[in-house]
Amino acid sequence: MTADKADRNKTINTPLSKGQAFLDRCITVTQRQADLDTVMDKTINGDMFGVCPLLPPESVDLIIADPPYNLTKTFIAKWLIISKKP
Repeated sequence: MTADKADRNKTINTPLSKGQAFLDRCITVTQRQADLDTVMDKTINGDMFGVCPLLPPESVDLIIADPPYNLTKTFIAKWLIISKKP
């Protein structure tokens, strides 16, 4: 049994049976791609700064990035601080 969502919660629940086509299309890229045959019509899951250099030049038309959220949110009186080290 699932709990009722709050009125403002707009989360979409997709059963695995309906989302399987999306999951089948997801890949990770860990090596330089000489051409687009292996990544065409796929959803690449990964860090864009690590993946983009592995793709052929001028091969990306659109990037949908999911930025990190809640970077300054208090979690049990502690701040979540993320910094890039030199």
